[in-house]
Amino acid sequence: TSILAALYAFQQDDWRRLLAFSTAENAAIAVTTLGASLLFRAGGENALAGLAWTVAVLHLSGHALAKGGLFLGADGVYAAGGTYRLAQRGWLRTTSLV
Repeated sequence: TSILAALYAFQQDDWRRLLAFSTAENAAIAVTTLGASLLFRAGGENALAGLAWTVAVLHLSGHALAKGGLFLGADGVYAAGGTYRLAQRGWLRTTSLV
């Protein structure tokens, strides 16, 4: 799922769709890590299970914070240029106030 979502993300020409597929990719990574946590726990490796669970939670928390900022940035790009399309991003150099 993660690889497929990454491949779909590379094909997008819209900021919002790119960010959405990136979220799907990161969710798949977190679910894989949680699955590893369950496997470690079933094997009696409680320390590794706890570590894998902590990694998954930290990954999701960091991703949520970063993705929120990226969506706000995409809205700023839309406000400056009126489009979410990546192909038309050259206008940003000339119209941005930053």
